[in-house]
Amino acid sequence: VSVNNEGILIGAFSNGIKKNIATLQIALFQNTSGLESVGGSYYIPSANSGEAIATQALTGGAGALHGGSLEKSNADVATEFVNLIQAQNGYQANARTIRVANEILRELSNLIR
Repeated sequence: VSVNNEGILIGAFSNGIKKNIATLQIALFQNTSGLESVGGSYYIPSANSGEAIATQALTGGAGALHGGSLEKSNADVATEFVNLIQAQNGYQANARTIRVANEILRELSNLIR
């Protein structure tokens, strides 16, 4: 199965025949900034975004589709690496705190005996 830039799914069969199977629809919104984020890269319509308007690629202001392509990551590697180091430092600090608390409890337990 492949997708052309108009959003048509094309099936290639074992007998060599290629046939259009379906057409993908693209949802357009009056106000894309009004879409409500539900986590990750998922969004749902809201009163601010307006209702979804289903259309085909390359029509009604919709863009083209690129079958077989990978989307470039929208994460900044340097920023994410800094966040990772900060999280690791926080984890290490918490681990040291727990270790010290355990040592204090052990000493208190020894004093009571």
